[in-house]
Amino acid sequence: DNNYTINGISSFYQILLKLNKKKVKKIFIPDLICESLLIPIKKLQFKYKFYKVDENLNSNYIPAENTAILIIHYFGRINNNLKLLKIESLKKKIHIVEDISHCYLNKNFLFDRNSDFFFSLRKHGILGPGGWGSIDFNLNKITLKEKDILKKNFKLRIKKNLLILKDDYSFSEKQILYKFKKINNSLNNKISNSFVGKNYKKNLLSFNLNLLIKKRISNWNYLDNFIGKKFKKIYSGVNENKVPLGYIIFHKNRDKLRNYLIKKRIFCGVHWQS
Repeated sequence: DNNYTINGISSFYQILLKLNKKKVKKIFIPDLICESLLIPIKKLQFKYKFYKVDENLNSNYIPAENTAILIIHYFGRINNNLKLLKIESLKKKIHIVEDISHCYLNKNFLFDRNSDFFFSLRKHGILGPGGWGSIDFNLNKITLKEKDILKKNFKLRIKKNLLILKDDYSFSEKQILYKFKKINNSLNNKISNSFVGKNYKKNLLSFNLNLLIKKRISNWNYLDNFIGKKFKKIYSGVNENKVPLGYIIFHKNRDKLRNYLIKKRIFCGVHWQS
């Protein structure tokens, strides 16, 4: 019940602590990864090795016995080769860790007891900062400093929402973005052993996820009607079993396109280094 943390890497860290206690010394990680996930791996001095992810964002890699492997389900898709890996994991004592930040909204997603799970709430921006993991190794009461940061974030989100409703947001956007940046700098890449308080968790659990799912699918289809034939996409269609993280496309001039969208005040949801 207290498995909510201040960010995704803190939840990942709890899983790694458990693996460390089990004398697991090596973890295999995909070559398409957010660099922040390396922070807890390096902190606990795990040996790590990259495995290749194919153009469909899957991998059939099977690691050695008594090691761990991190599986990332990208952009609303479930890794197709996970079933084979789970069969092999029972034979070889392979520890599977699943990052479900992109796919936990999928209707058909199942929590398998043979895996450990974590996700970052920040990936779904409307929910704000935070993380969740299936492991509570040594989580403690949240510190006053962390509590203050989360309160400031929550108040700033309320203020932003009220300005949007009044159609006044654009006049204050730079100031609000600056304040959000300061808050994010206090949370990003920080490993914490704290669980978030009851009030913050209550706000998360009261959110209408079904409304969020419908909105994401509707937004994706709306964009696809206009630009679907102009770009190479991650997938051809979406549904309740493939809830999109955003409208993900491939582009040769990615940075140029991103800068153009920023000038038009259009948010780019995912932008990893190439």
